[in-house]
Amino acid sequence: MLSCSSFAQWNIGLSGGYAYNHYSYDPQYMVGLDFKGHHGFAIDVPVNYQFNDWFGLSTGLSFQWKGYMLNGSYTPEGSNEPWYFYNWLDRKDYYLVVPVMTEYTFGNKEWKGFANVGGYAGWWTCSYYMNVPQMNSTQISQDFHFPLFKLGGIRREFNEAVDQRWEFGAIAGLGIKKSVSKKITLFLVARTFFAFTPQQKDYQIMHFPSHNITFTAQFGFLYHIN
Repeated sequence: MLSCSSFAQWNIGLSGGYAYNHYSYDPQYMVGLDFKGHHGFAIDVPVNYQFNDWFGLSTGLSFQWKGYMLNGSYTPEGSNEPWYFYNWLDRKDYYLVVPVMTEYTFGNKEWKGFANVGGYAGWWTCSYYMNVPQMNSTQISQDFHFPLFKLGGIRREFNEAVDQRWEFGAIAGLGIKKSVSKKITLFLVARTFFAFTPQQKDYQIMHFPSHNITFTAQFGFLYHIN
C-alpha cells in the first residue's frame, strides 16, 4: 500500500481529433433507403488516475459529433407512391459522453503503449439537418418545421416518444504516449464507442432499430498534478 501510494498520480489534459460515426441499423420494411456514416470530430477533457506503472483508471468528458447521411426514398405500406425523397440528407447529432475505462500501460519511461477497456454514458444534446427531405403534398411532417439555425442547418426538435436521448455502451482503444517533461505527457489514441442502446425507442410495432458505432482518433496531452 505504501508503494502504491507513493506512485499514484492524478493527470488531467485536453485532446481533440477526428470522429467517424457508423449508423448500424436493421432496414426491415425501410427498403429504398441508404444510410452512410458521418465524418465529424471529438473533443475530450480526460482525467486519469495512475495506480502504478502499468494500471490506471480514466474518465473525463467528451463532446462528440455523430450523425449520418441518408439517400433514397421511403414508401410506406399501403401507399402507391413515396412519401419522402432523400438526396443525401446530412444529419448532425451531438453528444456529451462520460467514459469510465481501465488503462493498461507497457513500455519504458519515455515511450509507452496503452490499452483502454470500459464503458460510457452519453447524452444526445442537439441535432441538426443540413437539408430536409422532399415530401409528398399529402403528407405533412412536423418533424422538419423548425427555424433556421444561425450557423447553417435546421434544428431538429426531439420527440420524447421516439428519441432515446441516453446512450450507453462499451469502449475499446489503443494508444501511445511520450513523456516530454516531468509534468507533461503527449499521447495519440484511437477508440471505438459501441452503443448498446438504440437511438430510437421501441415506439411502434414495425420498429426501425439503429445504433451508433463511433470511431475516434485524437491527439492530446496530460498534465501530472502530483
